[in-house]
Amino acid sequence: MIDFFSAYEERVKNTTIYPRSYALAPEKLILFGAPKSGKTSLALDLARHYKKPLFIDCADPRVSLDSAQKVLLKLFLEKRFDMLIIDNYTPAFTIPNHSHIIITSHKNPKMRESKIAESKTLESSASKSSAPESTPSILADFSAHCIHPLSFEEYVSFSKSSRLESIFASFVKDGNLPEMLFLPEFKRALRHQEIIALHFQQNAPLVAFLLAYQSREFSTYNVYCHLKQQQKISKDRIYALIQQLADECAISLLPHAHATKRAKLYFYNFALPYALSPAPNFQAIFENMIFCEFARRELGVVYDDECDFVLDSSAFFAMPFPSQTQIDAKLARLSKAHEEIIFISVDSNVETHTSAKGAYKVMSFIDFALEYFQ
Repeated sequence: MIDFFSAYEERVKNTTIYPRSYALAPEKLILFGAPKSGKTSLALDLARHYKKPLFIDCADPRVSLDSAQKVLLKLFLEKRFDMLIIDNYTPAFTIPNHSHIIITSHKNPKMRESKIAESKTLESSASKSSAPESTPSILADFSAHCIHPLSFEEYVSFSKSSRLESIFASFVKDGNLPEMLFLPEFKRALRHQEIIALHFQQNAPLVAFLLAYQSREFSTYNVYCHLKQQQKISKDRIYALIQQLADECAISLLPHAHATKRAKLYFYNFALPYALSPAPNFQAIFENMIFCEFARRELGVVYDDECDFVLDSSAFFAMPFPSQTQIDAKLARLSKAHEEIIFISVDSNVETHTSAKGAYKVMSFIDFALEYFQ
């Protein structure tokens, strides 16, 4: 049996720990999200100020969950640890009622419990029998947080380069996964491929196929119809994969301002096309980059037929290399005035102007990511 105290020390020793910009109190936390977004590193960082942290990785093949639970119960009763980290949590693992626990998982386990409870309620209603009293979940007191990959501000703070232009170039090409900052450049695309292959296994080619819809209006049914023309595939498999990706925050579906219209598809790691697609679309990648900055802050942004992003009364356009003609064309399409109109570009020194639809300005992505949300 693994010594779980030593396991913590070993993980800290072999994992690059860096402070993230999440302001979380390390009490009872669930950290969930897409693969390699930094969940475990954040948990280790939050636990480093405790004297006796305990680390259990449920995905470690050397760990017998039955034996681990017995050891954990003994340590809990003897008050041998002051912080417990359960990495790659599985519902089969029983959690002690300790005051300081951090769980990491790809999906939010509280969502799973909610679906099970809803299913039991429906079954009870169908059978017209009174539902048995439910036992309060041990996870009820936990707060769940989706952990996104690095924002550009975080990426800058961890980068070894001192030139923002060089950092931006790396960010665009290598993406926002934390570990990419610490890998040699020639290994980064291969590592992206490996992460997707290991996590999604037989569905990895389907994830790569979905990249063609990056920053575009999206319909699962249309994807299925397109795919079945090329290969034999079941509708259930496609719908299950899309649900998995959404549950793990690996994809986001940005709603239209009018709820009846289709959402747009974005990926948690905007740079995946450079590793998985034969012909990456820079416009789509750049727009996805901007979306990730909004998503990281959970601001409730939407899109409409005229703007790439709408936040309250502000309109945003993703235009990597805008010309005045392109800007004028976008402005001409606006059917209403906005308090703020921003064109986000790769690099621009265009000054703020005023049009009939409101004041507008062109911001570089660097300025947008580092200054706009301040």
